[in-house]
Amino acid sequence: LPFKKRQLGSSSSLELFVASTSMAHSFHERKAAIKEAFHKRLDEWKTWLTECEKELNMGPDWNSFRDAPKVKGNKPLVCVAGLASSTLEASFDDGKTFGVSYCSISALASAPETTLESLRMMETLGTLHDGRQVVSTCDSPGVIQRPLKGTAGISTLNPGEAIPVKVWKDLVDAMESKVNVHALNYDWRRFGDLVYMEELEVLFHIEVEAAFDESEEKRVTLIGHSMGAPVILYCLSRLGEEWTKKYIENVVLVAPAHVGSPCMLPSLAHGIINNEEKTSPYWGKSVDFPDFLNELDKGLGDLCATWPCMVAEMPVVVGGVKPWPADFVFAKTPTKEYKLLDLGAFLMKAAESEQGRLFPSNLFPSVVEMYDKMHAPHVPTHIIYGDKIDTISQVSYDTEDVTLPCTVTKNDPGDGTITADSIKTVADAWTDQGHDIKLIACPDTITHKNLIVAPMTIEYVSKLMGLAEGQ
Repeated sequence: LPFKKRQLGSSSSLELFVASTSMAHSFHERKAAIKEAFHKRLDEWKTWLTECEKELNMGPDWNSFRDAPKVKGNKPLVCVAGLASSTLEASFDDGKTFGVSYCSISALASAPETTLESLRMMETLGTLHDGRQVVSTCDSPGVIQRPLKGTAGISTLNPGEAIPVKVWKDLVDAMESKVNVHALNYDWRRFGDLVYMEELEVLFHIEVEAAFDESEEKRVTLIGHSMGAPVILYCLSRLGEEWTKKYIENVVLVAPAHVGSPCMLPSLAHGIINNEEKTSPYWGKSVDFPDFLNELDKGLGDLCATWPCMVAEMPVVVGGVKPWPADFVFAKTPTKEYKLLDLGAFLMKAAESEQGRLFPSNLFPSVVEMYDKMHAPHVPTHIIYGDKIDTISQVSYDTEDVTLPCTVTKNDPGDGTITADSIKTVADAWTDQGHDIKLIACPDTITHKNLIVAPMTIEYVSKLMGLAEGQ
């Protein structure tokens, strides 16, 4: 343990105090003074024991709960993870104790149904700052979910366990000795819930300014992966140009999901099948769950349909920019073609056939409103994307029931989740608006999930932050 031995030495502060207490003092004075010193020493021991316990509970070095170290004056890097890509912890005793819920291997092995069900969200009504009531969400009764704090919450999905489920770990490990790596820890399930978005804006504001202050007023580099990209875009749009230019130096969007993903249509309407092979009439890859969840996917689609983030990853218009042509067809039935402006109707159709899909339809207007407020950052923005993998862009149904399995009828180049052309279309529109946008296509065949830890991504961010090679 990294605690100095003097704290356990024979010449304790209490012993030294007793030895130095003048005999001229009365018995009662000496007794009171010694008692005071005793309690002070007892408090020191309690603090030391607490630190020991905390250290012992940090988990193995390769998958611990430790936050990345911070050095006063180092350049700041603030990381924003995406959908299902950061750790959540749950309490079942009204907040007294918390344990990793998503995605603890031991919890899923010992109580799979309870662990997964704890992630279910309930539909409710919430009130915005302007007084409007909107569709919102809350945790299931008897459960409190919260994001795990620090970089441990994005490095892996199960800190403290022997076998890590890696997410951002390779990037964090590569950067933490060179810059101050921070994580914006948020409940990714609730992205798209306008009530929560107001909370997230405040959280983002606080985290960025704290990173700025700790760096002795060096501007922040923001990096967002997948859904982390629209989190950044939304918060910067809300905080405004003046704030952005004061606190932000660069924005890096990796495999950005602000354009949405066509594979979310069958995912929300039918369910999620997380495998790489076409094992049924419906094939989809919209959430990068850990592989071991494949064995627990019974009802996973119904569970995920309670999360606002799933609705928020539908294809949408971004700040007035259409990522796809107006006549592009995402889904076909024998009598209907669903295009970009028809996706609300698609969700309503799913709700008609499957009661569990009513929430996505109810929330969709809030998602449209959120993306309408989303614009290009007012600082240099670097977009790293993939274009080497066939990616779902269209599905077809044999009947009008869009909750039934479908067939993929069109693929386009992308990263397996997000199509490349949709990213480039929005980036080109932002450039035409006068923004400083740089597109970087990954030269290798790397999946959506792994782009954030790709060697080229780590190298690009290092150079962008002015770090010498090998530093």
